Amino acid sequence: MKKRNKIESKPAGSAIGFESNPFYERLLEMKQNKPDTFKTLSAVTRIALEAYIRAKTFSTSEVSKAAA
Repeated sequence: MKKRNKIESKPAGSAIGFESNPFYERLLEMKQNKPDTFKTLSAVTRIALEAYIRAKTFSTSEVSKAAA
């Protein structure tokens, strides 16, 4: 029998691998400060950034709910 790995509980944002990533933070700044430049990025990069924003928003809303 194979030994199965235990699944550890992690914050929502880290569960999908978006834990305060500097690359995505720079892209987020670009989106806010230079929207024309952001439009020239590849679709894959834009989709990844949108996923990062959703994960970050979800994890911060979960933290604020837990604190309340």
